[in-house]
Amino acid sequence: MAYTARLETALDRVANDDLSRSDLLTAFWRGFQPQLKSATEYTLTQMKARPQAKPIGETCPDCGADLVERQGSNGAFVGCSAYPKCSYTRNVEHKPLVLHPVED
Repeated sequence: MAYTARLETALDRVANDDLSRSDLLTAFWRGFQPQLKSATEYTLTQMKARPQAKPIGETCPDCGADLVERQGSNGAFVGCSAYPKCSYTRNVEHKPLVLHPVED
């Protein structure tokens, strides 16, 4: 039986006084709590794995705080270290690669 059907059956039993609300919620929590714990641990792991912001040696033109390079869902960007107080951002300026001849 699918989850929704089982829940409907259990709710019908509560409505008919064959099952207490407390027992229904306790049963739900027993199944839900491990899933919640797992999701929380995964989220914390992802947050810890997120790269730290790197200072770039410039100040924010809006507020004067340090600018940092961050990784977002669309790649790297420069943002204000005072975020969320200041929301200044800009694209990362990529420096051209300069090749120098190697002397023998």
